[in-house]
Amino acid sequence: QAEYRVFRPEGELRDPDSNAFLGFSLVYVGDAMLEQEGDPARLQLTSTRQPVRAGDRLLPASEFGEGVFSFDPVSAPPDSFGQILKLPDDNIAAQRYSTVIVNLGDLDGMQPGSVLEVFNPPTQAEDPLTGASVELPGDRAGLIVLYRVFDRVSYGLVTHTQRPIRVSDPVREPS
Repeated sequence: QAEYRVFRPEGELRDPDSNAFLGFSLVYVGDAMLEQEGDPARLQLTSTRQPVRAGDRLLPASEFGEGVFSFDPVSAPPDSFGQILKLPDDNIAAQRYSTVIVNLGDLDGMQPGSVLEVFNPPTQAEDPLTGASVELPGDRAGLIVLYRVFDRVSYGLVTHTQRPIRVSDPVREPS
């Protein structure tokens, strides 16, 4: 019997700088097994993480072989700079073990296992005594390991955080 994964479309992914179309965001909803072929076919839901709705999409389970989650961590290529594009389910912030979507993919040299650092860029603050502008150094906000890489976007697992990670936070190769 044919097995399927059920996904919910969440909209387009666009590059925050150029507004170029990068792909579509899908959220995993559950698994299904084909019970009866035909038009329409009948499927049995075998597991769900949330209710299945009209408009959800099916993809053959064979596209998600065991190798999808089997990789060795490696540093992202030098001079890799990107951003957090989306947090699934439109969450406000990601913590450890959350999934994030970044605007770096295979065309940027990413591969399953690539490690990216989420960082706080340097910021400007006013010295309360002198009124002068002072640059505060940036620091690491967390680490992400990419587990699913497409041409222009990747899905990553947050493995460490020093603070909540948000959409538009910058990412780069670990320092």
